Amino acid sequence: MNFRPLLVTVLMTLTVCPAFSQRPLPLTAEQRDWVSKAEKHEKNGWIYLHIEGKPRERGFQHAYLLAADIKDALRIAKRVWEYQSAMEWQWLVDKSTSHLLIFGDVCNYTAAN
Repeated sequence: MNFRPLLVTVLMTLTVCPAFSQRPLPLTAEQRDWVSKAEKHEKNGWIYLHIEGKPRERGFQHAYLLAADIKDALRIAKRVWEYQSAMEWQWLVDKSTSHLLIFGDVCNYTAAN
């Protein structure tokens, strides 16, 4: 099985969203309104989402509804990585973060010039 797409997703999630390991903050009134328009359900092993609104609202709804699934996927990816590579997960996180930060700097430089 090719874990590369999953690994890339996990690494980007870890770099962009380090708050997954933290306790969630209470939702603001605006966020509660966004979530009230969204829905998640499962059918025959598939997860279905209904999200609507502006891009920021849809992004928040997506992350909010799938937070437990994302956390579980990260837990599994960590175990798979450590088993298959015999290396610590933190090493991967540190290397990925430095590579993505360099890539981000290149993108910012290119966009600014």
